[in-house]
Amino acid sequence: MENGFHLKLLDMVQVEWGGQAVRGFESQKAIALLCYLVVTNHPVWRSQLADMFWPDKSEQRGRGNLSRVLSGLRSLLPGCVQAD
Repeated sequence: MENGFHLKLLDMVQVEWGGQAVRGFESQKAIALLCYLVVTNHPVWRSQLADMFWPDKSEQRGRGNLSRVLSGLRSLLPGCVQAD
């Protein structure tokens, strides 16, 4: 079995972890957030992400949505997403 995280961005986004396809993302926004974090490759403020991905929501609602999506990403990809 191949170890590690692989993200294919061209055509249809594909995520692999430990050689297995990862499924079960809560939304396309969750996949877009993961892609953004990987491509950016540096820490990003939560408020910036909330505003970027949920611009039509209040800051509190956007941050709540972000927390939920990050929690889902951490569950699907243990050890790949760090949020503090």
